[in-house]
Amino acid sequence: MKDQTRHRYMQGIDRAVALLQRAVDSGSELRDLRLFHHYLDDPEQTPEALLRTDIYLPLAWRLSRWAAAWWLAAA
Repeated sequence: MKDQTRHRYMQGIDRAVALLQRAVDSGSELRDLRLFHHYLDDPEQTPEALLRTDIYLPLAWRLSRWAAAWWLAAA
């Protein structure tokens, strides 16, 4: 892997780790599912250094106390 490509790759990994850490710090929990990728570019037509991917983390859905109170009051 070329240095520039490796640098971009590592920046993407660092961003993903930071977002995961923020989710955990905010009290979110991961569900017992695999994460999945959505490739935004075609690797056959896009240079490796320019490939983009969305990574979806399976977070557990939970209501905040405010939302739970609103939900119960609306029922």
